[in-house]
Amino acid sequence: MSRSLMEGRACKGAFMRPSFMRFLFLCGGLVWACSSSPPVGSTDLVATDVVVDDSSESDVSVETNDTGGDDSTPSDGGDVAEDTNSEDVSTSDVAEDLGSDLSSDAGSDVATEPEVVDDTPKKVLFLGNSYTAGNNLVGWVADLAIAAEYGPGLTTKGITYGGYMLQDHQHTPSTIETIQTGEWTHVVLQEQSTIPLIALGTMQFAASSLSFTIKQTGAVPVFFETWARREGNPLYETDLAGHTPESMQEALRNAYTLVTNANGGVYAPVGDAWEISLATHPDIPLHSGDGSHAAPAGTYLAACVFFSLLTGQSPVGIELWPESLTEQEAFALQTVAHETVQAQE
Repeated sequence: MSRSLMEGRACKGAFMRPSFMRFLFLCGGLVWACSSSPPVGSTDLVATDVVVDDSSESDVSVETNDTGGDDSTPSDGGDVAEDTNSEDVSTSDVAEDLGSDLSSDAGSDVATEPEVVDDTPKKVLFLGNSYTAGNNLVGWVADLAIAAEYGPGLTTKGITYGGYMLQDHQHTPSTIETIQTGEWTHVVLQEQSTIPLIALGTMQFAASSLSFTIKQTGAVPVFFETWARREGNPLYETDLAGHTPESMQEALRNAYTLVTNANGGVYAPVGDAWEISLATHPDIPLHSGDGSHAAPAGTYLAACVFFSLLTGQSPVGIELWPESLTEQEAFALQTVAHETVQAQE
């Protein structure tokens, strides 16, 4: 995997104001003219150190506490059953440098607002289950920031337990204590994958409680919209998911939008990006063999969504991707991720 950066394009414009000439014809032998010519108006990148505790290539401390990589069995004995196995780039228009005076009859000054740059280091805590733990999503988000030489720095930590619901995190004292340290700028909340379909009220209550705790520390709650099962998954033989991936994704989208708006949070459209990618790049498999969890490509797409959302930068051109992907496939997933995030802004 290569780790060089692609330089972004810069927009450049020239603002010039022409001189104006006004004149009056002779009246009684008098001619006068006037003209005016107003004057033309007009980070160091620091790679943040992260702590590694899993001897992996990622420089991130990830407290997974996962029980086998599944998003399957809620710890409270609930009856939610899940499998247990663990193009083209849309760019901004570049302003043309006309290289010539633009005529105007207004004569007013052109004011340009200074660019607002968010240089706050991002410290992100992920709460979830195997959907978050799988393929080291948390580590990929931080690694993308390092590869992109994201100046303010971005560090991540994950607390994940197999099959956990947000309700379980809400009732785990060590998780609450970790949130209350106050060291986080964002806390990502990932619900167990079928709870939005069968127990939305449970999700809403837990999301509200966790968001209250998060916001008390000054951090921002981020809601991780998960993805629908692969077509043909046994779940679609039931009435839980509407029988199709499209209907399941719509239900997930509605649920995560609801809790995001209710709690003043940020919506992370991972599931939306998956849906778009599966429609436009069906040759890139996002699901693992169980049709529920993420394959490396699916995790990478999710990581690109979080990178774009958290930093405000495009992942397109970052030369870091899983070995199982080609450069063209990585580029396609980067593009889908960024355009999906941009579409919701």
